[in-house]
Amino acid sequence: MVSATDRRNAVELINEACANGARLAPACELLGLSARTVQRWTREGEVGEDRRPLAERPTPANALTPEEEQTILAVCHRPDFASLPPEQIVARLLDEEHRYIASVSSFYRVLRRHGELAHRGRAKEPVCRPRPTTFHATAPNEVWSWDCTWLPGPVKGLFFYLVMILDVYSRKIVGWVNGFDSLQAAQRWVQDFVLWYNTEHRHRAIRFVTPAERHRGEDRAILAQRHALNQAAREAHPERWSGKTRNWEPIAVVSLNPEREPESTPGKITG
Repeated sequence: MVSATDRRNAVELINEACANGARLAPACELLGLSARTVQRWTREGEVGEDRRPLAERPTPANALTPEEEQTILAVCHRPDFASLPPEQIVARLLDEEHRYIASVSSFYRVLRRHGELAHRGRAKEPVCRPRPTTFHATAPNEVWSWDCTWLPGPVKGLFFYLVMILDVYSRKIVGWVNGFDSLQAAQRWVQDFVLWYNTEHRHRAIRFVTPAERHRGEDRAILAQRHALNQAAREAHPERWSGKTRNWEPIAVVSLNPEREPESTPGKITG
């Protein structure tokens, strides 16, 4: 938007050019303006401020109400949800409370509007590594993967080696080793973490069900229930849905180190 002062200066320059024999359109083009814009500015005689910001605009039909926005904030502030991203919150509300408030993107918009989103972590330099072999899993216990990390020890500079074994299909932790002979507290921490990861954490790669649910084959019923709740929410407020509801189809195949494929395969996810 151009300020009133800049508008007046531009109009004065254009009028001066026209008074000296220039045509309107070329004179406007020299200032990066169109003749139609300048005519609109001078339509009422005096050049004034841009009135577009002051124009009254109707509230979009799909906009959240203030009450719904406050509900989203209240839910995100709950102690059990305060540290979770919107994807986890929406999935848990559907599973545990059979409740649909708004889409994941709406949660993000509300949190962003209120300054409650923060960037975590820092980007690292890319590392070139050879492409690993691809493995596919269509059921639990077909393909396992492992990862390792370091746990802080009792004194600065002392760390303990932790290896975790993951079922690729269900993302369930099926085994782990602490590379130390003491520090029972660290072992208890790992046990608590494995319990939380397997039974509470909704994993993005398997449609936000828990690894334990996926491992037991319960994900189909859970995802069918989410789909039904989304369909009901869409029927209640069709103006808030620009297309289909979120895809809650169960993942049939999970791949470890997937090759690049020319076309996506339905019901297949890589990890």
